[in-house]
Amino acid sequence: MKFGVVTFPGSNCDQDMVYILEKVLKQEVVSLWHKERDLKGVDMVVLPGGFSFGDYFKDIKIASKKESFPLFMNSVESIFKDRVLLVGDSAHFIHPMAGQGLNLGIRDIIFLEKIIDRKNYLDIGLRGFLRKYERARKEDVSQMGFLTLGLNWIFSKKSSIVTGVIEKGMGVLDKSKFLKQQLIKKAIS
Repeated sequence: MKFGVVTFPGSNCDQDMVYILEKVLKQEVVSLWHKERDLKGVDMVVLPGGFSFGDYFKDIKIASKKESFPLFMNSVESIFKDRVLLVGDSAHFIHPMAGQGLNLGIRDIIFLEKIIDRKNYLDIGLRGFLRKYERARKEDVSQMGFLTLGLNWIFSKKSSIVTGVIEKGMGVLDKSKFLKQQLIKKAIS
């Protein structure tokens, strides 16, 4: 399978995706500049997330007071339409506090490769194939999203009761080798 990874000026996730596809999954990969119209015969286009301008603008001056916005989990209603499949941050994004967005994207690609190899599909653009992939990935993405939302909610509370419960819970976690192993396993799986 031949993958095309879209690159934007100053983006930082495109090279991570190229590395995973080429070195880890042993797939053919071409870089696609964001303004290109030629897809170079790729079977799958990957649109990685990340900073879209990075160091492109070097002399930015602060012109107003600092603003903030709430971070939340969101996803598209369906991750496929008309033979186009969304993978990674284009299909779902979660609160960045846990740093798991890239891991979810990598698991998307690994799972996609597994189901392609398992059944030896001739046409992965068919609705049945895309729907099967969508259903299979929904649980993992939802679990990680709700975990990060819950952690954000817990750690953003200023109540002494909530703080006490967190301290007790972290103490139990710190003493439990089993719980630590389960959390690590989930984070890196």
